[in-house]
Parts: sequence; structure tokens; C-alpha cells
Amino acid sequence: MAKIRTYFGWTALTASGVFLLVVVGLVLYSRTAGFRDLLREKTLAALNENVRGQIGLGTLQGSIWANLVLSDLTLRYQGEVVLAVPRITASYRLLPLLRGRVEVDTLQVVGVVVRAKQDARGHWNLVEALSPRKPESEEGVGLPLTVVLDAVVLRGRRIDLRLPGGQSYQLTDTELDAHVVLDPAGVVAEVSRLATRLTASGMPPVQMEAALAYQDVTAPATARVQRLVLSTPLSSLRFAGELRDLKAPHVEATMSVDKLAAEDVRKFLPGLKSDVTGSLVVRGPLSHLQASLTLAAARSRITGDLRADVSGAEPNYAATARLVRLDLADLLELEELAGVLDGTLSARGSGASLDQLSAQAELKGRGLRVGALQIGTAAIDAGLDGGIATLKGKLGGELGKANWQGEIRLAETPHYRLDVSVEHLAIKKVTAAGKPIEGELNLKATIRGKGLALADMNTRAKVDILPSRVGLVQVRSGQVDAHVAKQRIRIDQGRLVAEGANIAISGQIAAKADAPGALSYTVQMDDMGPWLALAGQQGSGRFELSGKAKGAINDFAAQGELKAAALRLPDFSLQSGTVAFDIRAIGRPQPRGTVTARVVGLKAANVGLRTLDANVTLPPANTLFAQIAVNAQDTEARAHRLRLEVRSLADRLAVGLKELRLALPGGAWQLAQPANVVKKGDDITIDNLLVVNGDQRLLARGTFSLAGGQDLRLQIDRFDLASLQALLEQPQLAGRLDIR
Repeated sequence: MAKIRTYFGWTALTASGVFLLVVVGLVLYSRTAGFRDLLREKTLAALNENVRGQIGLGTLQGSIWANLVLSDLTLRYQGEVVLAVPRITASYRLLPLLRGRVEVDTLQVVGVVVRAKQDARGHWNLVEALSPRKPESEEGVGLPLTVVLDAVVLRGRRIDLRLPGGQSYQLTDTELDAHVVLDPAGVVAEVSRLATRLTASGMPPVQMEAALAYQDVTAPATARVQRLVLSTPLSSLRFAGELRDLKAPHVEATMSVDKLAAEDVRKFLPGLKSDVTGSLVVRGPLSHLQASLTLAAARSRITGDLRADVSGAEPNYAATARLVRLDLADLLELEELAGVLDGTLSARGSGASLDQLSAQAELKGRGLRVGALQIGTAAIDAGLDGGIATLKGKLGGELGKANWQGEIRLAETPHYRLDVSVEHLAIKKVTAAGKPIEGELNLKATIRGKGLALADMNTRAKVDILPSRVGLVQVRSGQVDAHVAKQRIRIDQGRLVAEGANIAISGQIAAKADAPGALSYTVQMDDMGPWLALAGQQGSGRFELSGKAKGAINDFAAQGELKAAALRLPDFSLQSGTVAFDIRAIGRPQPRGTVTARVVGLKAANVGLRTLDANVTLPPANTLFAQIAVNAQDTEARAHRLRLEVRSLADRLAVGLKELRLALPGGAWQLAQPANVVKKGDDITIDNLLVVNGDQRLLARGTFSLAGGQDLRLQIDRFDLASLQALLEQPQLAGRLDIR
């Protein structure tokens, strides 16, 4: 028995020695370069078998029993490096494994570089690179151990984020300090510090500082933002909040806008002049979410409240916003706008359907100005209920008074009505820059119909012009009654009655060639003086225009006659004049037809004509082409003639002179041969323009430019200056002129 005990004793001693030698051998072997290379190869092989990207590792150093150092870790995807980490250090203890715990004292990741790109489908290359090669089982496997990461330290050098549209963002100087526990019962994570700097084109650099926490070990699970600060050199925003119970979320969050500098947000809100301060508070469960907003800029304020139930498939909500003294001059760097607005906006609805939305807006303005237009006061009430929008408003001030009200039924083919009245509208204040036009306008207008596109419209519009004054024109009454339907505009009545003038138009205009229309019009002015004054001219005379038009907008014909008598303007007068026109295919590339004119007793400057007859012919052609013939007789019974052709091409205007005769006291100047003048861009080219009068000659050829070099030859031989005397009052001219 003693021998047996001795035998087992020596056996146990020997086994212990062998085990000790094996352990010592393993420890010694694990410190060799060969073991580290083997461990590196096996680790890389296992990782690359499971992810779609290609992972690379430079070296693996340290001891597997206490600490490891990984150098030059890379992740490649589709030939590009998407992640590079120069150094990863892990310090840990293995003995806690006996208790089912992995305890990592320090995990340090230094010099991280990320190049993340998003494709047109919204997929990120970094996520794709780390995704598994084979689909994972839907049944998750619980974590068998407790993993404690006592100190996680990350120092990022640069993180690039590129979006499909070309916009890119850079995160630099990123720092993260965290403590993480991964337990079979859940996760506890605390980020004591997260800091980074965000830069992008078109926006100021943003510095972020945050402290975060999350746990789902004890119910309910909570995610907490203990501190989040976003700041630029000019602005600062703070955020803090908590989300409890991810299955039935409850939110408590506050955002404080300490200062949002106007300079920082002008890219998104152009023209903003004042800095903004305020706060946003959100609290409650998703079934009863409450939010309140306060914003202030200069002396202006906006406040708002929201109550919502977003727990279901379709959210239910009720919101109210109040505008308090929104001073446009204080808020915006727009000299064209000024005034102060106050008002209330409210909305209540369910889902995204307009049929389920009920909204109301009440706005009041004072001291309103748009450009040089002083509007004064205004009030607008607008509403939306059951898909029907209503609008009511009025304004008053130096500009005049206006009232309007209407509604529109929102649908694929909307129905609408609108009533507008204008009283004492000061025309001087609404006319364009230049010499203002005095006067007051009074009118009423109504619109009833449906459809917005011409093909869908069935609309009637009526405008009644009440006694008004436009400059020197005294308007007694006017009316336009038009109906748009089936792509036709029918004018049942269009008339304007003013002192000494009547204008009338009626008929219909078609938008399509297969739906022709016919229109007639007349204009009669016994005294053109007040109307000429509207154009800044002084004068008098009588004017009549009558005619008809038929066809479609893009292909119609017009016939008519224009008459003028006793017309007087500064340096111009005529006894009588008549213009008759008959033009077809108007709206097409080449209209066709004729225009004839006869003028009697014309005087312009020092030139007087007994008669002038002109004829313009637009013959069939592929491009715009006109033949012009003019015959005139001056007060001395001398005859003058001009005949030419004008052709408009894609890149040039060509004028062909066929005949020219100017009868001057010293004889008749005539075109010796046909000549051409071509304008292309800024260049005008003259081809052999030769005019002769006995031994007198004028010759022009070459090119001169309105913006560029000149290459023009001008030759004048023996020109009798006395020929010009009839055109000039002073001085007396005599002699002959030669120019080379």
C-alpha cells in the first residue's frame, strides 16, 4: 500500500512538472515572432471570410496574456481604402474569464482615417465593406460572456463623408472617451466625452462637444444626451434630453439657441439680418407628444405649440404659431421690403392628406412697403378645411383701398372663385420707374371657374372699370367679360369709354389650329392728346383703328385699317394718313400678306412731303421675308423712290437695295447698281453701295463693327454741299466735297 501511494505521488509530481513545462513553453512561445505572425494570419483569415471588405494588418505585437498592439489596420472595398487605423492598443486580464467575464482595462484606437461614400441608392461603402458575406441567421445568439471595456479611447484624424450630389463633409480632431459593458442581460454604455470639428463648403466650421449614455439592463431602457453643444465662431446651440422605454418611447428634450448668427445661416435664409435666439422643448410619450417653440430676433418674436399623437400609422396633430411684431426691416437685409407683421397660424389634422387638414391664418401688417410702393396696412384671413381653401383680405393706405375674398377647392381639377374691388388706387405709386403717371383707378373684378391649365379651364372673368382717371385720360366706364373653355378665349364684351375715346373688342381666340376663332376690334380717339401724354409726348390729332382677326393664336390672320388726321407732335405733323393691312399666318415663321400706307401733308424736322405711298409685301418664303416699296413727292413736286428687300436669317439680317432715287435741288441721286447690306452680330457689311448724281459719286464698301475692328472704304467725289441746304436752316452751305 505504501508503494502504491509512493507511485501515485511520483506520477502526480511528474505530471505537474510536465504541465508546468508545457505552460512555460506556451508562454515563451507566445512571445515569439513566429507565434504572433501565426496569430495574425489566422485572425485575418477568419475576419476576411466573414466580411465583404478586405482587412489588412501590418504587425501584431505584445503579449496575448495581457496586452496587444495592432499596427496599420486597413479596410478596403472595391479597390479603395475606406478605413485606416495606424495603431490599436488593448490591455486586458484573462483570469476573470474563469468567472465568465472579459475585462479590458484600456482599448485605445489612434489616428483613425475614414473615407465613407454614399451611392445613388443610399448605400454607404463603409457599411457594405463590414457587412457579412453570408446572410446571418434570423435567430440571434445571446452573448455568453460579460465584456467590460473599462476605458475606450478613440482619436480620429479625419473622417470624410461624401454624398451622391458631390457635397462632402469632413470630421477632424475627433475624440471619444467611453465606458462600455456588454452583458447577457443587456448593454451599459457611457460616453463621457465626444468631440469633433465638422467642416463643409458653404458653411462655417462647427465644433461639437457631447456626453451620452445608454442602458437596457434594467427596465425601462434609456438613451440620454447629457450634453450636446454645437458651436461656430459666431453661434452656439445646446441640447439635452432623454428617451425612455424604446418599446413605448417617452421623450424629454430641450434645445437652447444661445445665438444663431445671421451670418452663419444666410446660405439657407438669404437676406437674414438679425441674430436669432430661442428654445425648443419636446416632452411626453409618442401618444401625447408636446412641443413648445420660442424664437426671437431683434424685436421680433415667434412662439409655437404642438400637440401630437405619432404612435399610430397616421399621426394626429394640432399646432399653433404666433407672430409678434415681425419687423421686416430689422429681420431682412432687403431694402425692397419694410413693415411690421402680427398674426396667428393654427393647424389640426391627421396624416398627410389635405382632406384631413384644417388650418387657419390671420395676419395683419402695418407700414408695409414693397420697393417704392407704400402699401400701408393690410389684413389677411386664410383657411383650409375639408380640401377647401378660403382667402379674405383688405389693404388701405396712401396706395388706395382694396378688398378681396375667394375660395379654391383643392382637387386634381381645382374649382375657384375670387372677388376683388379696388378704390382710389394711386396709379402714380404703382407705375414703373420714370415719370410717374397721375390718376386714380377704381374697378371690380370676379373670377369663377375650374382648372388651371388651358386645356382644363372652364372659367369666366369679369372686370368692371368704374369712373377713373389715368393721367389726362378721363375714363367713364369699362368692362371686360371673358370666358375660357375648350381652349378658346371668348370675349363677350370688351369696351372702354373715356372722354373723347371709345375702344371695343369682341369675339373669340382659339389656342389650337383645329378650333379657329374670330375677333373684331375698333378704337376711336377724337383727341389723341391725353393718350400721347401717357407716353410722355405732347401732341394732338384724331385716330381710328378697326379690323378683324381670325384663326388660332399660333396661326391667325388680321385685316383692318388705321386712320389718322390732323396729327401733330413736336417736329412732326401730317394732315391725314391711312394704313391698310391684310396679313395671314401670323405666329408662323413666315407671315404672308400686304400692308399699304398713304400719308398726305407730312412734315418731319425740315423735310416736307406732299404725299407718301408705301407698300410692304410678305410673300411665301421659308424665312421671314419682306418686299418694301416707297414713293414720295415733296413740297416742290420732286419724286423720290425706294425699293428694297429684307430677309431675316438664323444668324443675320440681309437688306437688298434694288432702287433708290432722292431728288435734291442739285439733281437726283440714284442707285447705280443693286447693293446689299448684311448685319451679323455686331458687324455690318456693305457690298458696293454706289449712288451717283451726274459727276457726283458716293461709294461705300467693306465692314464696320459696333464692337471691334473696322474695314470700311468710303469715297465721296465732287459732292455739292448746297444740295443739303434744303434740309438745314443754318448755316449756309456751298462748295464741293471730296473724301477718300
